Amino acid sequence: MFSLVNSAILWQYGAMDDIVYPRLSVTVSVFTSFDHTHPFKPAAAQLSQGPDGTDEFGMGLWVLTRKANESGVYPQAPSGRRVLPTSLVRADESLVDTARRLIKDDLGIEVKYKLRQNRIFDEITPGEDARVISLSFWAFVHIDALAPLLGGKDQVGLELVSSSDFLRRSPAAEQLSRFDGVSRFGRRVALNQPEAHFKHLSEELWGTKILEANFDDMVFYAWRDMRYGFTDRFDPFRFLGTEVLDKEFRLTDLRELYQVVRGQDIQSDQFRRMATGNSSFLKAVGSVDTSGSRPGKPAALYSWK
Repeated sequence: MFSLVNSAILWQYGAMDDIVYPRLSVTVSVFTSFDHTHPFKPAAAQLSQGPDGTDEFGMGLWVLTRKANESGVYPQAPSGRRVLPTSLVRADESLVDTARRLIKDDLGIEVKYKLRQNRIFDEITPGEDARVISLSFWAFVHIDALAPLLGGKDQVGLELVSSSDFLRRSPAAEQLSRFDGVSRFGRRVALNQPEAHFKHLSEELWGTKILEANFDDMVFYAWRDMRYGFTDRFDPFRFLGTEVLDKEFRLTDLRELYQVVRGQDIQSDQFRRMATGNSSFLKAVGSVDTSGSRPGKPAALYSWK
């Protein structure tokens, strides 16, 4: 009888009795967010927003991409689009170990974060000898930790998931209430609509994929998971295990972050009641914003409790 390690090696790399076994890979979607006025905003060459992007995108939610991965992690020949960080699982690794290796060794990220497993992607491509079963993980990392890691030989960059500007100009802009979340990687019809739960994914929305292989779907479902941390039942700071804004921020900044993560419009008075009510996870710091980045009266600043 084969040991579990031997079985994993056969599954990963080899064949027995001329049967070709699938390879096992792990993919990580690393999300971050920042306003277009943020001092650590990456260079324009490191940001991709699609053909209608703008320098003044407001608040943005982004996912980390790079030029290429190691060979053998794709079910078919790559087309040249950008990719999510992916690696085959080594014989002496657990799935979580592979995800952590990608984040720490391949990307150089060493700050605190929560790693969450999303789903299994098991695509069978007719006519292809290779088959890859991929498990998707995701994490959120503050832009201050990510910005110094962009560029380099792997051309690490950020792909826009959603932004204040995108929500204003997207095909669904005039009917956001019809959807339970809108992003560049897909949208889902709201529960109160005739086509409740029906999904429109990136290729249907734009006529082409944004990223290589099935990475668009991985981003979409990871984003759907992340949205749960931005409902009135959760503290996003604790849910994500890291700071989601700077240490002190305006309530407007937090509302705009909620909007782009949820892909929905949130009324300011409704949000204020939710964010500052009896169960609030915020505290007023007793000072106001003096940056001058917003017109009007300086806004009060808040921090996490």
